[in-house]
Amino acid sequence: MRGDGAKDKGSVQTCRTCQGSGQVRKVQNTFLGQMQTVTTCPDCNGEGTTITSKCPNCKGAGRVYGEETITIDVPPGVQGGMQLSIGGKGNAGERGGAPGDLIVLIEEETHAELQREGLNVVYELHVSFTDAVFGTNAEVPTIDGRAKIKIPLVRKAVRSFA
Repeated sequence: MRGDGAKDKGSVQTCRTCQGSGQVRKVQNTFLGQMQTVTTCPDCNGEGTTITSKCPNCKGAGRVYGEETITIDVPPGVQGGMQLSIGGKGNAGERGGAPGDLIVLIEEETHAELQREGLNVVYELHVSFTDAVFGTNAEVPTIDGRAKIKIPLVRKAVRSFA
């Protein structure tokens, strides 16, 4: 479980092409003189080592595929279309490298009774005139379930215009 893709420690050897440097130098003679170029070693891809015997579990990739269930906390105010980044919970890095970040795209589901207006959650409660004047109790839906609210008695006199 080292993540290097080798069967065991003895299955890793120094690259013969680059002698462990990870780079290959090429010298060419031109009419201007000698030109030297340095490129990444094609045999070891710049790692400086090659694997003589691959790991049977990962087939030399240095990682195995699997699933993990994680729990995330979605902060208040997050809206549909936003992205959350969870560090270190993405795909495993190649050859023992650090894991990437998990990007979660937020999608909102519509609610049967509640609507969203910006950061507010809105519910329309239709109240009769007498209940609005004399007060009443009502049960309304919330994000976490149902809640009982009290609609208070109107204390100011209502003037009639006839």
